[in-house]
Amino acid sequence: MTCLGYAPQGQRCCGKHNGRARGRTNSALLNQKLLTVTLLNGSVDADVFKAWATQEFLPHLPKNSIIVMDNAAFHKRQGIQDFFTSAGHTLDY
Repeated sequence: MTCLGYAPQGQRCCGKHNGRARGRTNSALLNQKLLTVTLLNGSVDADVFKAWATQEFLPHLPKNSIIVMDNAAFHKRQGIQDFFTSAGHTLDY
């Protein structure tokens, strides 16, 4: 089971939701406040993520932001990286 949540570095993270389950919540935090949230019915891939980023995330994001993402494969796709950097943002993983 893949767990979604937070844990201290080096410790296992366990939660109640299977990371491979259908249906997702995409969200973004800025200064510990919710910037945007989207409920999705289905899996997230690079195309879905880019659509969310274009329509929901970037319009609310301050200029020259640092975007921190986890290691999901679709986050690292070159087109996604180029999309954020061409909008003037910096990426961190």
